Amino acid sequence: MAAVAQTGTTSVVRKRRRKVDWVAYGYLSPALVTICVLSIVPIFYTIYISFTNFNQMHFTSYQFVGLQNYKELLNPHDPLSNLFIPTLVWTIIYALCATGFSYLVGLALAVLLNNKHMREATVYRTLLIIPWAVPTLITMLAWQGLLNDQYGQINGLLHGVFGLPRIPWLTNATWARVAIIIANVWAVSHT
Repeated sequence: MAAVAQTGTTSVVRKRRRKVDWVAYGYLSPALVTICVLSIVPIFYTIYISFTNFNQMHFTSYQFVGLQNYKELLNPHDPLSNLFIPTLVWTIIYALCATGFSYLVGLALAVLLNNKHMREATVYRTLLIIPWAVPTLITMLAWQGLLNDQYGQINGLLHGVFGLPRIPWLTNATWARVAIIIANVWAVSHT
């Protein structure tokens, strides 16, 4: 008798769970539709367009050309290849460095701030909310000032304390890339 009552109770609970799951999907559906329309569909459309001759001359009458666009981009004798390949390499390096360093810095900060023996941990946690609370534009303008070649505080610290020459953070392409990764890691790992 108890087994029959228990199976009856579990079937009622399962029915309730199913109903709750569908209600949850109903609440999530506007967000899921928005993500699909604004993110996923454009990604697939862009991939599709990359296999056509779509350009300003064939804006309305483009045709499928297969891998021809990719062959031209990867051809070392094509002028676009000289621009595309370094840009592709930099994009991959940036994505790997920004993601990896953001993960490592965020993990290190989380481990440090969850240490029970650390004094003033709540003050540090409060300070780490600043990048989240301050708009991105203001943050990047602050980084532009910090990395200025002539009067930036980072160059002042490196030159004054360590005696290093001033680094052209914003005028040299290599150092600008390093500066972009540093600023991005700082902004992302704290949010």
